[in-house]
Amino acid sequence: MNNLAICFEDGLGTRPNLEEAIKLYSRSADLGNVNAENNLGFLLFAREKYVEAARWFRRAADKQNCQAIFNLGRIYEEGLGFKKDHRYAYELYLHAKDLDHPDAEGAAKRVRAELAKGSGSGGNVIAEERAQEELSQAMLQIAVLEKQVDSFRDEKQ
Repeated sequence: MNNLAICFEDGLGTRPNLEEAIKLYSRSADLGNVNAENNLGFLLFAREKYVEAARWFRRAADKQNCQAIFNLGRIYEEGLGFKKDHRYAYELYLHAKDLDHPDAEGAAKRVRAELAKGSGSGGNVIAEERAQEELSQAMLQIAVLEKQVDSFRDEKQ
């Protein structure tokens, strides 16, 4: 069904018919076809039905479809139908990159630059990452010092 929907969407062997493509993608997506879920989301996105598109992208993303994860990142990066959330978009792009999406690394870098400026939701993620790294280093140093103190006490007894 998904392949037939592609034919109607792209006009392969027939006239393009987006309404029929949406019907077929919907049926296939309802049956759990991950590609149909993403494709339906894409057509809804193109029609500026962002909330509905995000719902289908989310379903496909939950099945590790890297294109759907990337598409969902774009929705949150641009604030389409939802409040802009650069931090979440960044996480989505990194996940899509881990699944080898060809454009995800560039998108993640773009959003990371926005986060570094403190724009978009999520605050300054780079400053937060640095602070977390410094905290981890300090805790490690404290643990080492505590061990040295314990060793010194053991020697005194």
